Amino acid sequence: PQVNESLCGEAEGVQLCNHLLSLMRPEGRAANQMLALRILCNCFSSSHGQALLMAQREAVLSRAADLAAVCNKNIHIALATLVLNYAGCLHNQPDLEAKAQCLSVASRALETVQDKEAVFRLLVALGTTVASDQTAQDLARSLGVNAQISRYSSVSDPSKLGECCQLVLKELQ
Repeated sequence: PQVNESLCGEAEGVQLCNHLLSLMRPEGRAANQMLALRILCNCFSSSHGQALLMAQREAVLSRAADLAAVCNKNIHIALATLVLNYAGCLHNQPDLEAKAQCLSVASRALETVQDKEAVFRLLVALGTTVASDQTAQDLARSLGVNAQISRYSSVSDPSKLGECCQLVLKELQ
């Protein structure tokens, strides 16, 4: 917690965020992209990191979304984890713009991500974002999420993927 507080504090936090975003450029090295994503994911472990990343959400998710096109399983898992962390912070929050960005990034990532663990985390992020929020559900439907994820509803290996997909589809009915 103390390290998170130091790194994610006022000026230091913005500086850290900007540095990590520079490492996440699509033309950057895959190892740097993955580590930057993982650092951002770990920032959610404390309230200081959460506050920083919620304040920087637009830039972080926008840059992260660009990494969906990179063909790297570890980057995809880290990207999905980041989206899931944002979804968790946004759950029960009335911030429709933030939820819209979260849904959009998850939907965009699902177009290219193949790794089953990454897909599972993206499905959980979608479900968390739309749970008990009619407006977010309407937005997800307008993005075509139902059709996009329905192909996972019969996946049995791992079973959690198919089960999660069915739960998200049920939430979107």
